[in-house]
Amino acid sequence: MRRIYTFLLSSLLIQFVITDCRPMDSIVLPEIESGILNLENIDLVNKKVFLKGDWEFHWNEFRDEFKSPQKTQKHVHIPSHWIDLESQTGEPVKIEGIATFKASIILPESQHKLGLRIPPMDTGFVLYWNGEEIARNGNIYKETGGSFPHYYAPLVLELKNTKKGENVIHLHMANSIYPRPGFRDIITLGIYDELEFDFSQKLFIDVFLTGALFIIGLYHLGLWILRRDDVSTLYFALLTFVMVLRISVTGEAVAYQFFPIYWKLSTFIEYISFYSACAFLLLFIKSLYPHESIRNLDYITLGIILFFNIIVISFPISVYTKSLMYFQIFTITLAIYYYYIVIKAMINKRESATGFFIAMFVFLVTYANDALYANRLIESFFMIGIGIFTFFFAQAFLLSKRFANAFNTAATLTLELDAKVR
Repeated sequence: MRRIYTFLLSSLLIQFVITDCRPMDSIVLPEIESGILNLENIDLVNKKVFLKGDWEFHWNEFRDEFKSPQKTQKHVHIPSHWIDLESQTGEPVKIEGIATFKASIILPESQHKLGLRIPPMDTGFVLYWNGEEIARNGNIYKETGGSFPHYYAPLVLELKNTKKGENVIHLHMANSIYPRPGFRDIITLGIYDELEFDFSQKLFIDVFLTGALFIIGLYHLGLWILRRDDVSTLYFALLTFVMVLRISVTGEAVAYQFFPIYWKLSTFIEYISFYSACAFLLLFIKSLYPHESIRNLDYITLGIILFFNIIVISFPISVYTKSLMYFQIFTITLAIYYYYIVIKAMINKRESATGFFIAMFVFLVTYANDALYANRLIESFFMIGIGIFTFFFAQAFLLSKRFANAFNTAATLTLELDAKVR
């Protein structure tokens, strides 16, 4: 058991190390106040400035004048969803509509190329810097049809028309179908080469993780084909495959780097893989500890998950994306049931139950963090990569241990039988 603990702790340590191995300055950087961010006395080398704070806001209109934000205009706190802006502006802000966000950034003279990291957005946008369009994610100016983004992947842009003093960033956004639109994530300003390095580093981690999980899935699928009486390897392989799909369209969105994929398809994959993963995780736990699970409750739980999957398959994106909040509430009950099975297995001293509990605890904690952060209930960052890394590699280790024990048992019985024959 000590080896299991060592493996899990080593997995966590490796994930933290490869996530960001460079030192960060501890200086507290200013935020946008009344639409203005003053960085005149800030050296941006080795610093990432998050463009959060109070942006100038105009609802249901595209403002094209690229002058300084006015203190007399309405300001809203970013990041936030559109539905959160009504309480800040005092005017109705609907899910469907258009909006303009603007901020003025006062920069020092710099010898380095500056850049912006644009996060993945579920809202179509056009981004301007000093009046020049530098990024576009959807045809938001068309007169007919719905407004939605074309892709869901981060961008790192070089700012070529930056000047000393005041620089105006101007964002037009439009939405017609997504239930949680708006400026949900933060744009990052910094040295272009450093932002590009960070992006490449995170992309490498996601590529490594998806590739490793895919190989693990193929390996365990092969184990099931060779030994079909043990369905735990099949369920683990299926769980691994759906998580590969989910990772490929979230985070750094690896799929966009290699395939001609668009936002509607990636959103469908994101939801269907998330809902399906919960079902395969339950089947996997049930196959490992069949005497601890409750059969009728298993059927009810799987039926509910199937119902959510049918919603995703049968309804348009404007409908099925609204089911996420309800499913996240359901996962609280689901997590309790997962823990009930595993804790009962620990009490009954089932094989590898303690190691499974630790790995699942890390995974569910990181998932809870991401769910709360995605709904802007806490200030954090996405940590699911840590949970996935720990959980799946730990499970692969524990399954390998089961096979090793079975092999040792078979070898021992063979030796005993040979001795009796002699």
